[in-house]
Amino acid sequence: MTPLYYCFDTIFDAKPSELFVWHGQQSSMEKLIPKNQAKVKKYDELSSNNIIEFEIREFFGLIKMKWLAKIENVIINEEFTDIQIHGPFKHWRHRHRFIGLNNGECTKMRDEVSFLLHGGWFINVLFRKLVLRKLEKLFQFRHDVLKNEFSVSKYSLDKK
Repeated sequence: MTPLYYCFDTIFDAKPSELFVWHGQQSSMEKLIPKNQAKVKKYDELSSNNIIEFEIREFFGLIKMKWLAKIENVIINEEFTDIQIHGPFKHWRHRHRFIGLNNGECTKMRDEVSFLLHGGWFINVLFRKLVLRKLEKLFQFRHDVLKNEFSVSKYSLDKK
């Protein structure tokens, strides 16, 4: 089955290097995760092959599960990818991109996620909309956190 895809963009008045460095700090990682949904258990630094461990909470914290993600494809000031190696998804690949615009004075922050749920095509069809809604809320939250750290650019999303 082909993985499902989700993408979220925001343009910030910050250089790609500033956003990239910010993402590399454990305190930033903790800010990007809603406290009632997950907790960062282990995070060293933003470099290839490092493992991030989360404790995911569902159903008001009644169900807790471990999520391990491996950092790959780190290109300084441009992108990195986290890939689930253990967790709630059959497949999870989250690519973080920092695309310089306006001669590098602002950045399009793009989150690209491909995912599959355990349980085959029927489960993926049945729960696709629910997962996409949860991703929309999560990435809106994350980009709102970033908006509090960096100002949003007046540069249009329509410009390349």
